[in-house]
Amino acid sequence: MKIFGVDPGQPELDLISEIASLLRKGAIIAYPTDTFYALGGDGFNPESTHKIRILKGRGGAKPFPYIIDNPQRLAQWGISLGPPAAALADVFWPGPVSLVVSGPTILPANALDSRKTLCVRVPDNRIARALAGSISGLVIATSANPSGCAPARTAHEALEHFRGEIDAIVDGGPSASEAPSTIVDVTGQNAIILREGAVPSDRIKAVIARAERKENF
Repeated sequence: MKIFGVDPGQPELDLISEIASLLRKGAIIAYPTDTFYALGGDGFNPESTHKIRILKGRGGAKPFPYIIDNPQRLAQWGISLGPPAAALADVFWPGPVSLVVSGPTILPANALDSRKTLCVRVPDNRIARALAGSISGLVIATSANPSGCAPARTAHEALEHFRGEIDAIVDGGPSASEAPSTIVDVTGQNAIILREGAVPSDRIKAVIARAERKENF
């Protein structure tokens, strides 16, 4: 297992390229985000999804959350955001707000749930965004811990969880948050907060309300 020490303020391009090469080959890594450390793999590779599901001890077909490098990726994949969703992305991206959006068939089946939706965000972490941008733009971002264990907030904690079981650890320093991302489902007529996390629900609701007032003006 390789350990990469990457500068969180200015990720070294040669290291990002080397890590990206591993991801494209199906490797599984632990890497920093703006919340907890995450287990990551190429979101377009079903085998990576399968490996992480085993590592997490997670049964069933529930899809994982993902990160992308920039909001334009959604448009490239044919995903359009309605006014409330676009407002949330504009205010909170990059940041710890995940949006559940409707995913088109261009995306792999393993990334979507039974409703053909995708849980995605642009993280406020340069390493994570650089990794996403260096491959397909879609990286698995489930917390780096086996189900039932505390999320890893440092590379060392991720190492203790998965020593010898993953291909690489990207050490970008301690995580900036003690809470996971806030998840908002924006697939229906009304946005629904599925999980309150690093961004409080009242801030989410305020942004949605402003967007709806503008839409109805």
